[in-house]
Amino acid sequence: MGFGAAQWKVIIGGGGSKIADGSELLLLGSVTRVVAGEWHLDMWQRGIVVSVVFFGVLVGNLASGVIGDKLGRRLPILLSYVGICVFSLLSVVSNGFYSIACIRFFVGISFGVSGPAFNTLCGEMTPSSHRLQANAWGQLLFSFGELYSAFLIWMQDPYMIDLSWRWLICLGAIPSLVFLMLSMFMLTESPSFLMVSGRHQEAQDVLLEMRSANNALHVDVTLPDQALTVGPVRRPSVTIREKLGIVFGRHLAYSTLVVCVSVFTLNFLFYGGLYAFPQVLPDLKLHVSPAVNLMIGAMVEFPGFFVGVLVGNRLSRKMCMLMYLLAVLTSTLTFGYAGMGILGSGLEKGLEMLVQFGLVGYKVFTAVGYLLVYVYAAEIYPTVARTTGGALCIAFGRLGGMVAPTIYENLFYATESHAAFFNFTAGLCAVNAMLVLFLPYETSNRVLQDHLPESVPILGDGKALHTC
Repeated sequence: MGFGAAQWKVIIGGGGSKIADGSELLLLGSVTRVVAGEWHLDMWQRGIVVSVVFFGVLVGNLASGVIGDKLGRRLPILLSYVGICVFSLLSVVSNGFYSIACIRFFVGISFGVSGPAFNTLCGEMTPSSHRLQANAWGQLLFSFGELYSAFLIWMQDPYMIDLSWRWLICLGAIPSLVFLMLSMFMLTESPSFLMVSGRHQEAQDVLLEMRSANNALHVDVTLPDQALTVGPVRRPSVTIREKLGIVFGRHLAYSTLVVCVSVFTLNFLFYGGLYAFPQVLPDLKLHVSPAVNLMIGAMVEFPGFFVGVLVGNRLSRKMCMLMYLLAVLTSTLTFGYAGMGILGSGLEKGLEMLVQFGLVGYKVFTAVGYLLVYVYAAEIYPTVARTTGGALCIAFGRLGGMVAPTIYENLFYATESHAAFFNFTAGLCAVNAMLVLFLPYETSNRVLQDHLPESVPILGDGKALHTC
């Protein structure tokens, strides 16, 4: 049926959760200082108010796996919209540290419950040749959510001194409400999930609807008569224990380990960069102001996603992940070397150019990695355990974002140098690259499977795994 209106309905209906996430996450970080001043919060309380959101996201990711593989991919996305809207508005009536920390924990759960389900739904309803493009649009929608919140802040106070945080949170909840309405009419369940759940007639109806939306009436999507007449329970339901047995079984255990480490590394790179660069750039006293450098770093993420699509459609997933990790490793070492050179011997034109090269490379290739790794995490698992496997990997990866600021502060305290953190980051990329090198399965341009045959070997080119 190709790529058309049917897939755009998925991207818009489900990807709206990315806009809502981006909008709310930026606002949560931006209003923390105002909230802390209003309630006279201690430093540890300010940190917890932010960290508890990411812990909630981790819990939400795990819940998404259970719900998504048991009840469908559509339901977690709808629940995410409802949760973001309700708990964000409840934040407005909070009156102290404990109440807002508790409410923000549930806001984080609402964020997390949509991610694995949306990634899986995109992978199952998009042609293999367009999976990267669909995922890229989802990542871009997250950035649009950030821009929406940045616009709200700019309209209220460009210098972020006199912010009405309650009013901002109310406005930030609007995208979740709007996309909840849209997704209820636009978003359909995955036909792959419906088939493995024995709901064959519903799967047939979805395929017919997709064919009509894509104007591909010449394509035959009729299921075999026996599939429609056997009844609602063709295969026994797969229990959570059985799904975990697939995810951590002899065929996929190593792949699960590598994807977990890869998502951890990605989160460490993204959130570690968000924390470290604002600490380092002011000390370097470059000709370009720190604020402008941070804006440049944010803007180059947009072309980074398109670079990921371009490269990902031409090379294998494994090769692309290796290239992204080596590129980030090089950019990190370049930034660290040049930055420490400036702090040691003064500002020189050559060193400043290397700093800019390292910063831009770090942001661009991290964006490329986000696209490729998350697509691979959705492709590697069979339909019966796809959301569970992806959710476990994404949830583990959230730990990278949680520990990155702490590791930066501890390394700086121990060495009194910014370089230690960037050397640690480069080492993490190198370890991840070594693990990726031995991945047994390739998923690029392969048909996603429903079940995992017992005859699949643990080593090889992966053809048997993804041609079922």
